[in-house]
Amino acid sequence: MPLTKKERQEETKPSVADFLREAPKPTQEIGAQKESELSWPVETGARPTTETTQPKPAAVSPTPVSIPRPTKNPHLVEVENILSAGLEDAYKELPPELKIKFKLEGERVSNLVWQMVETAKIQVQKIVDLIRNWLKTIPHVNHFFLEQETKIKTDKIILFAKKHKEE
Repeated sequence: MPLTKKERQEETKPSVADFLREAPKPTQEIGAQKESELSWPVETGARPTTETTQPKPAAVSPTPVSIPRPTKNPHLVEVENILSAGLEDAYKELPPELKIKFKLEGERVSNLVWQMVETAKIQVQKIVDLIRNWLKTIPHVNHFFLEQETKIKTDKIILFAKKHKEE
């Protein structure tokens, strides 16, 4: 009798347990092991012999190096300040997971707005939509507050764009 579609998929799809069973497990700590003592499977079937392998020197831990953060464009920082103005209290009241989402979305919006300002292709309706959608991530926000803040921030960004264009 022919197999059903579901039975064929189950036959060809390996389960997670198969992967876990076949996954190689190291026997010792990584730095303290010789190649000949490794228990990893070799596809060719040839195992290294003790004559050809030599013990590796102990790994030296690297000294921590501080990586300098790239500095933000001062104009981008100004756009971020325009967008975040007056939202400090609302931000403090957000739960931690929403704070992260709100911050990331705000950074994305400020980057998009800055790109528009920089290329001198300002689309006011797009800026309004970006800001409005960003502010909608605040739970229980008043509709009138949302519209008012959107208009204020859009007007400030347009003024900023005009100043930037004159520079």
